[in-house]
Amino acid sequence: MKCDNCGQENAVGSKFCTWCGNELPMASADSPMGRRDLGQLISYTFELYRNNFQKFFLLALPIALVNILPAFVFTDLIDPNTIQDDESLEEFLDQFGTFFGAIFSLVVISGVIGLFVQGAVSHAVGTHYSGKQINVTNSYFRSLSNILALIVAMILVFLALAISFPLMIFFIGIPLAIFIAISFAFVVPIVMLEGAGPIDALQRSYNLVKGSRMRVLVIGIVFILLVIGLNIPFSLISLIVDDSSLAVETVITAIGQVLITPVTGIGLTVVYFDLRIKREGELVPEEGT
Repeated sequence: MKCDNCGQENAVGSKFCTWCGNELPMASADSPMGRRDLGQLISYTFELYRNNFQKFFLLALPIALVNILPAFVFTDLIDPNTIQDDESLEEFLDQFGTFFGAIFSLVVISGVIGLFVQGAVSHAVGTHYSGKQINVTNSYFRSLSNILALIVAMILVFLALAISFPLMIFFIGIPLAIFIAISFAFVVPIVMLEGAGPIDALQRSYNLVKGSRMRVLVIGIVFILLVIGLNIPFSLISLIVDDSSLAVETVITAIGQVLITPVTGIGLTVVYFDLRIKREGELVPEEGT
């Protein structure tokens, strides 16, 4: 937060400048610290992305590997669309069994890369909220240093969701899965910006959404629909070039994912700060600067 009198930066949420003692203005509706409704949250997410497009694009660039790696690993795998008889089916299944280890490895690598990118994006948003310039290298480093905590936290969330899967045949599991997903939705920004361990991050996220679960659900649905909508043009282009070039299709898909991925990370972190302001009035990201 910059002082209007001396121009020096101060910690977010400070009432007086630590340099000259001047009283600092409270966060306004146009400030990144102001509490927002759904429309303002979406607008601010895209505004933040637009104003820092190059930096967020670089932060999301590793996501391209998730789309490009399979194209190289499975170049010799038979296309399922070419299976015409039992013999070709048996040959495909034999190949699939051979590649199973590689498939599992790619799933794990993709998950880790996705967490790494989301962590870096979340840190970048926290840096912006602290009043400082986003530094891509610093956000990469912070995400890498927290990757183990992020992985363990996500495994715990997955295990919690797994409890609800068998109950889905009785329809009880569906609301339970939604409840779990909402309760632990903010694990990544909490790990990145508060330096919390996996267990503490889950508990912190659970407490943060108390009394706001329906609001978080609505916001989440809107953001999911937005991401689906943003994916449609790239999906249509991929369908058009599907028969002409696998390489072109892979590149288009990768570019689409790199462009769209920051929206999720930015939106999640913006809502995280919004909840903090509502519940605690706490505006200072402990580890996000």
